[in-house]
Amino acid sequence: MDSKHVLKCQSISYMTAISTGNCLSKIYQSPQVFQILKNVTFTATSGEVHGILGVSESGKTTLLEALALGAGGEIGGIAMLDNFMLTKRRFNKYCSYVDYRVSYPESLTVHSLLYFQAQLHLAGSLTSLEIEHRLTELMAMFDIICYATTSICNLTISARKRVLTVFELVKDPILTIIDDPISDLSPLSAFQLIYALQFYAKKFNRIIVASFRNVRSDIYHLIGTLTYLFYGEVAYSGPTKSLASYFQRIGYSCPTNENPASYYLSLITVDKESMERVLETQNQAMKLVNFKLEFDKENEESESAAGSLELLDSALCAGPKPSILKIFSILLKRDMAILKSNPGEAIAIIFTFPVIAILFSFFGTLPSADFQTWLRISTTSFILSILFFSTFSIFCRFFKSFSSIILLQSTIVGLFFGNYLQVFKWIQYVNPFNYFNSIIISTYIDEVNPRNCTEYGSMNQLCK
Repeated sequence: MDSKHVLKCQSISYMTAISTGNCLSKIYQSPQVFQILKNVTFTATSGEVHGILGVSESGKTTLLEALALGAGGEIGGIAMLDNFMLTKRRFNKYCSYVDYRVSYPESLTVHSLLYFQAQLHLAGSLTSLEIEHRLTELMAMFDIICYATTSICNLTISARKRVLTVFELVKDPILTIIDDPISDLSPLSAFQLIYALQFYAKKFNRIIVASFRNVRSDIYHLIGTLTYLFYGEVAYSGPTKSLASYFQRIGYSCPTNENPASYYLSLITVDKESMERVLETQNQAMKLVNFKLEFDKENEESESAAGSLELLDSALCAGPKPSILKIFSILLKRDMAILKSNPGEAIAIIFTFPVIAILFSFFGTLPSADFQTWLRISTTSFILSILFFSTFSIFCRFFKSFSSIILLQSTIVGLFFGNYLQVFKWIQYVNPFNYFNSIIISTYIDEVNPRNCTEYGSMNQLCK
């Protein structure tokens, strides 16, 4: 039997400063400091789904972003994966963050999107046949084989969530973090997704950590361990099978035929019907939080043994990465697949060649210029090329969100202009400078993570 992977979070805290008022008042007034997470401690093991439960604004999403080292502000505490510090580089290598707000090339088919993602991460360790086998297995597991030839833009919400989940799982991460996977889903679709995640975690010995606003009884039985959050503090963390006995110690027994997950969540939910109810329910929730602190002190575990890099490196995501030339060819093939999936745009790009020829015809007098003129033009073009290449490289190096967006999209100009100035997007396709971005991204592929562009989703939204 495979050794268990363990994610251990100890005293995770997060503080942020918020300035209020107009621009002038922000200069003279000190910002207000808020503590969103306070000493959050929990353990998640491989082979099961770990649920983070809490009402709105309880800190669930912030906790997940803190684990992914993507939350701004002051983060305290320690997160260990197999007893190794979960640094940002280690997270990008061994883990994945599933965020359904990220924008992907909408014209690509489901199979093409997943295939190119698998090629970018696994082509250095698996053959094309092995990659296809893994894709088929995951697509069957999440019931998306029937959507293989469907474009991303034509998927239902349920199918899209399953596709984007497989998109992150295809590289075989040891830890996968998912923010609110069942929101906006029907009961059947929600059960289908969580069942597939639970089956995947058990079969491949992987850790799944997902946040939930609430869970129904059918989904409750699919979750192995739970952590309840009350405005950034832990009210319970442990196996679901121990949930009832734990709360019985405090005097809260779950009624018969009641969903335990929903019932105990209601105990840490503030009732705002009246001021008396607010104070009563808040004191009740704080009682549970304080009991958890005392319970943890009485049941402190001894320090575990050192981890093993061999256990981490057993995952496919830890294998050798494709060469720069291989990544470059994969990105170019993906660009061609995007054009092939959108014939109208491909035809428009073909017609841009005559347009460019007409533009260059206005410079017909240049060949008669002397050698010095041509030397100045060549030197200027060379300098501009170097500036373009170096500037874009610096952007990709220091602004990882920009790198991630370029990796997921097709052209640079198309990102900024979107559907507003399509002619610039078409000209960019026939411009050789457009493919420099593929070369540069190829050198940073190990550090680029699609979750870095969560804040904007795409450059189109950024420009808006």
